[in-house]
Amino acid sequence: MSIEPTIGVGLGGGAARGWAHIGVLEALRARGVNPQVVSGASIGALVGAALAGGKLAALKTWVLALRRLDVLKLLDARFGAVATDLYRGRTIWLREGSTIAAVRVSCAFPGLFAPVQLGDASRRCWTS
Repeated sequence: MSIEPTIGVGLGGGAARGWAHIGVLEALRARGVNPQVVSGASIGALVGAALAGGKLAALKTWVLALRRLDVLKLLDARFGAVATDLYRGRTIWLREGSTIAAVRVSCAFPGLFAPVQLGDASRRCWTS
């Protein structure tokens, strides 16, 4: 009795790497390797969803047609750091006040960088 192995792929973040995943997945498919499990982070999640949904070719077409101006239109150029209200489980956008404090709160990581309290005691934040 032969058991077929389950093939999985983990796709990373970073736009250039994420777009490169498309070519890697196409190369795997051309060699008869079709992952049954896919996970991804950031842009890798988008590519993974396209793979799982059978839309990888459509995503590739869209990516190849992107121009620099198209990419710039997708960006939100206003500064803001993102943190989490630990008591309410809500996202907090830090768009005013000290930039250093906003970055410090957004970079907090339990066990490494302690949560930082902003405002009253009910608003302790760390990055999500």
